[in-house]
Amino acid sequence: MSRDRQTVESPPPPQATEAEERLLGAILLAGGDSLDHASTVAAHVRDAGLDPGDFYRESHARIWRACLALLDRGQPPDPLLVIGELERAGELDDAGGRARVQELAAAAAATANAAHYAGLIRDAARQRELIRTLSPVLDAARSGGCDPARALDAIDRARVVLDGAAPAGGGGWQPVPVADAADGTPARQPDRLGGLLYGAGAVTLLSGEPGVGKSMLLAAIAAEEAIAGRTALYVDLEGSPGMLLDRLHAAGLTGEQLARILYLRPQVRAEPTAIRQLVADLRPSLVAVDSYDAALAAYGLETTNEDIRALSIALLEPLRSGGAPIVVADHVAKDRERRGRYTIGGQAKLALCDAHLGLTVITPLRRGSAGRLRLTAHKDWHGHLPRAATLDITSHPATGALSWAVRATDDDADDDDGFRPTGLMERVSRALEIAGGPLSRTQLERQVQGKGAYVRQAIDALVREGHATEVQGARSARLVSLARPYREGDE
Repeated sequence: MSRDRQTVESPPPPQATEAEERLLGAILLAGGDSLDHASTVAAHVRDAGLDPGDFYRESHARIWRACLALLDRGQPPDPLLVIGELERAGELDDAGGRARVQELAAAAAATANAAHYAGLIRDAARQRELIRTLSPVLDAARSGGCDPARALDAIDRARVVLDGAAPAGGGGWQPVPVADAADGTPARQPDRLGGLLYGAGAVTLLSGEPGVGKSMLLAAIAAEEAIAGRTALYVDLEGSPGMLLDRLHAAGLTGEQLARILYLRPQVRAEPTAIRQLVADLRPSLVAVDSYDAALAAYGLETTNEDIRALSIALLEPLRSGGAPIVVADHVAKDRERRGRYTIGGQAKLALCDAHLGLTVITPLRRGSAGRLRLTAHKDWHGHLPRAATLDITSHPATGALSWAVRATDDDADDDDGFRPTGLMERVSRALEIAGGPLSRTQLERQVQGKGAYVRQAIDALVREGHATEVQGARSARLVSLARPYREGDE
């Protein structure tokens, strides 16, 4: 048979399914032992750079995500709790069912090699990503239609996948003194927004619920750049130029300062090389992106870890190629009790950023009055940010002109900041109804599933709003009694 008529079957993609099974068995075994043991195993796996998107089998990724969700809520990922978590998420059948979870747990023998298994899984995922990145270029080259610019972009993306390939000449394995390796690169310090934003190419996420003020804060950050005599590039995929201009006028910017804020609303996707060239030509001192999910949609991507890494390669990395910090507005999951420190989508968002600031409303801002936001540092890779801060925004009663000030606080991020955990409030109410009498706070925290701090907030809200009463009991116990039932749907 001639060569051009042969059918060549493609080899299966790189995978490490046995390592996936052993890793899941290890975390389930550790979860059956204790929360501390499981947390230690998970920490070793995180240090190996693994996230759920690296699993070849989606069923395995679902089980791993369920384990992480339990750990985030302070619960051990033992097999029964993992099965329950998968049931609540509607993913138990897709994960292989109860029998599959129990099978993985029963086959586990040890937890000591979890990081090794994670490394094997990550390596296989990286090989698959390389194939996806380079295959289109190789196919085009075989057909004689390879565009050099696209080939260079693919090579750049492949180097990012490999976490920085060695330069020509093999210098990657030639050690040099650390001062020479740093090559004068400045350490990242929080030098913007009152010490809450890093400079020198850092990526910061600003997350919050709709209407919390993310876009307004982005405008304020851009305004501060212009007031300082620097240039901000505002990449807007969600708002409008008129809306941004209104906010900048309210911030009191002069015409000269407004000219330092460059507005970009992409209508088509640009190649990474074109974005790098744009950044090199404009030389912005800061890039604001509104918003993460809108950028994913513009690139035809979804909120999976794989697509989030693809967006980083295609857009975010080129945008910061000139050394400017990037601030990206992002949305959060609706279920506040389960979202933890994650925004909508995969964990890769958190992994790829230097800092993540979560926004919540303390006092809503209205024209002619003062508002206050809480900013909580959910991630601080460089360790210089305050744990929490408040942003006070004042709207002038007559003109509506805006002014703002940032103040670091020592408040615990779990303190009551106006958040009403209505779902937990109903669960606490039902627990008291079933008990038929008073329960201590400790008993309620044990009986009501959820993060302890949020359960306490739910109890406080019920007492504050007259649905429950609280008295001092024996041995300093705080006894809570139901006054009238609470239902989330009644609001």
